[in-house]
Amino acid sequence: MNWLLRILVVGLIAGIVHIAAVLSVPAFSPQNPAVTAMQDLPVNQMALIAIEPDDEAPFELENPDMAIAVCRFDARKAPVRFSGPLPNMFWSLTIYDDKGRNVFALNHAQKVFEAFDLVIDSKNRDIEPGEKTLIIQNVTATGLLMLHIFRSSAVYAQTVSALSGELQCSELQP
Repeated sequence: MNWLLRILVVGLIAGIVHIAAVLSVPAFSPQNPAVTAMQDLPVNQMALIAIEPDDEAPFELENPDMAIAVCRFDARKAPVRFSGPLPNMFWSLTIYDDKGRNVFALNHAQKVFEAFDLVIDSKNRDIEPGEKTLIIQNVTATGLLMLHIFRSSAVYAQTVSALSGELQCSELQP
């Protein structure tokens, strides 16, 4: 009977250790690049990040043929508008919440608009949209908008640099 009690106690301890290890995995896993980048970016402003093959975190795993335009947004006071011309090459737009989870994604294949005109609103406010405005509501109040643009050659790299100066991310004015 004594040996049965010992086996039961050892099994219980092993189970507790296993559950604790499984529940602690997220705390020790690498963070999403979006979460890491958020800490260093200005709020409601666009920033262009050119990836080089030898870059380190947070974008070390990104394709160096992609340029990334990033906007750390805060829609608590007012909705945030992202606008600018569409690239004529591959692009992918993703919105992450403040924990790095993907909450919205769009790419060049959807052909939603001729130019970017996107409003992020977390409080379902009345917004007077333009004819081609895409309103994204009920998302996180703070987060990161990332626009990946393909730049496989020097010509594309120049186009992306010119384009990045025209991309805007700012609070929507009433």
